[in-house]
Amino acid sequence: MNAMRVLLAGASSGLALSLMTAGVALAVPLGTAFTYQGQLSESGQPATGLYDLELCLFDTPDTGITVPITVCDIKDDVPVENGLFTLALDYGDGIFIGEERWLELRVRPGDSTDAYTTLAPRQLIRATPEALHARSADNATTAVTANSAPWSGLSGVPAGFADGDDADSGGDITAVIAGTGLSGGASSGAASLAVDTSVVQARVSGSCPAGQYLRGINADGSVLCEPLSIPPRLGAVDSTFVVGWHTSIAIGSDSLPVISYYDVTNGDLKIAHCANIACSSATLTTVDATGYVGYHTAIAIGNDDLPVISYWDSSNLDLKVAHCVDAACGSATLTTVDATGDVGRSTAIAIGSDGLPVISYSDLSNTNLKVAHCDNAACSSATLSTVDAAGDVGFYTAIAIGSDGRPVISYYDLSNGDLKVAHCANAACSSATLSTVDATGDVGRHTNIAIGSDGRPVISYYDFSNGDLKVAHCANAACSSATLSTVDTAGDMDADTAIAIGSDGLPVISYHDNTNGDLKVAHCVDAACSSATLSTVDGAGDVGEYTAIAIGTDGLPVISYFDDTNGDLKVAHCGTRSCQ
Repeated sequence: MNAMRVLLAGASSGLALSLMTAGVALAVPLGTAFTYQGQLSESGQPATGLYDLELCLFDTPDTGITVPITVCDIKDDVPVENGLFTLALDYGDGIFIGEERWLELRVRPGDSTDAYTTLAPRQLIRATPEALHARSADNATTAVTANSAPWSGLSGVPAGFADGDDADSGGDITAVIAGTGLSGGASSGAASLAVDTSVVQARVSGSCPAGQYLRGINADGSVLCEPLSIPPRLGAVDSTFVVGWHTSIAIGSDSLPVISYYDVTNGDLKIAHCANIACSSATLTTVDATGYVGYHTAIAIGNDDLPVISYWDSSNLDLKVAHCVDAACGSATLTTVDATGDVGRSTAIAIGSDGLPVISYSDLSNTNLKVAHCDNAACSSATLSTVDAAGDVGFYTAIAIGSDGRPVISYYDLSNGDLKVAHCANAACSSATLSTVDATGDVGRHTNIAIGSDGRPVISYYDFSNGDLKVAHCANAACSSATLSTVDTAGDMDADTAIAIGSDGLPVISYHDNTNGDLKVAHCVDAACSSATLSTVDGAGDVGEYTAIAIGTDGLPVISYFDDTNGDLKVAHCGTRSCQ
C-alpha cells in the first residue's frame, strides 16, 4: 500500500453547517463529529474498491510514539472510488482541547484479515475540529462555571453586567437585521433568525448503501448515490495440467465457496475449497480417481452442512454421489446411485424440502429424464423415477426447490428442440407435470434454474437457432407457461449458462460468449429479466466455458469457469452486485 494524500476541506463545511443549525435550535447541542475526506493510491494509481481503515489520534507527529491519546476509530469496507473516500469521524468529548492533534491512518483491503499497513506521515488536524472545544460555556477556558457562577466573578464580562442582568450600560442596538443566509429579524420586540435553506446548505441526511458512493447532496440535504464500479478479481485456482471442466459452485457452511469440477488430464473428480470469499486461493482435493469420473458435476450443501456432489462415471456409465466428510471435502464417501444402462449425464442436485438431496439426470440408454431421491443425507441409496419418457429428452438438466416445496426441473427436449419444465408432484418427484416452455426454433440447451424473489422459477438457456442467451420467467410455481426474453444477441452466446438470485433480489447470469471467447455476466433489470445490463468479466483468451455462479456471503457473485487457453480452473469474484 503506497502513500496517501489527505484533504480536509469537507471537515470545515460539515462543522459550519452544524453551527448554523445549533444557532436556530439552541436546545440541540452541537455534536463532536466532523467529516474527513482522503485520497488513497495503490502502486502509484488511484485505488478503487472496499478497504478497512483504522484512524488513530496522537498528540505528536513522531511516528515513533505508538500510544494514541484515544481509542482508534475503525471503519470496515469503506468504498473508495478513483482514490477518493469520505468518512464521518467522532472521537467524543475532551479530545480537541486547543492542543495539536495528529491523525495516523492504517489501511488494508476490505476482504483481508491481515494486519493494517500504516501510512506516513501523520496528518495534522487543522483548526475546524478544534473549534469544538468551545461549543458550551461549561468547557470554555475563561468561564469554567458559567452555568452557576454570578457574572461578576468571571473574566471578560463587559462593564454594566451584574449577576446576569443588563444594568443598561447604554447600548445602541435598535434592530436585528437578517444577513445573507438568514431570514427573520425585527426592529422592536423579540427578534428571531432562521437559516435560509435557499442560500445555506441544509443539514445532510441519509446515507448511501453498501456498494454505492456519495456523488452529491441535494438542496434539502438528501444524498445522491451512485453504484461503485469495481472490477472483478480474477484468478486461476487450479492450473495442474488441464482442469476445470463441468464446474459447479456452492457457498459452504463455513461461508466459503466450494467448487466441484473435472480433472481432464487424470479423469478425476476434484474439489476446490476456497481460502477466502474471493477464492483468490484454494485447497485442492481429488475426491474420486476410480476410472474416468467427474463429468457433469453438481454440488449442493446438505442439511448436515456438508457438500454433496452428483456426477457421471464415464468408465461404468453410472450416476455417482460423493458425500464429503467435512466442509473442505478433504475426503468423501462415494456411492453408485444408478447403474442401469448409460445414466448420470447432465446431473443437477438440490436439497429438498424434506432435507434430502434430489438429483435430476439423463438416462441416455432410454433417452429419458430421471430423478434420484436420496434416502439419507449421504445418498448411500436412493429411490429412482423416470419423469419424462416422451421422445429423446432429459439433456442439460437443472433443478431447484420451488416456493411450494417441490422440485422443479428445466431440461432440453432433443426430439423437438424445445425447452421443457417438469414440476414434481412431491418431494421425491415420483411423478411430475410436464410443460413445454419455449418451442421457438432449437432452444433449451445448457439450461439453469433458480427461484426468483417473486417465488417463481426463472430459467437461463441457449437459443441454438439464433446463438442467443434467453431467459424464461415462469408464470407460476409449476411453470406451466412463461414470459420469454432474449437477453444477449451480440454474437454466438454459446452454451454454458448459470443463474443465481443476487443480493438485490434480481437474477444474475454468467455465460460464455463463443464469438469472442469471453466470460460474460447479465444483471437483470427486474425479476422477469425482461432486459439486462451486460458486462464482459474475463476476456483474457478463450475463457468462460463450464461456468457456474453463486452469491457469496458478502452479497457479491462468485463465478467458477474453465480457461480453455491455459487449461485452468478460474474464479471471478465480482466487485459489485451487477459484476460491472
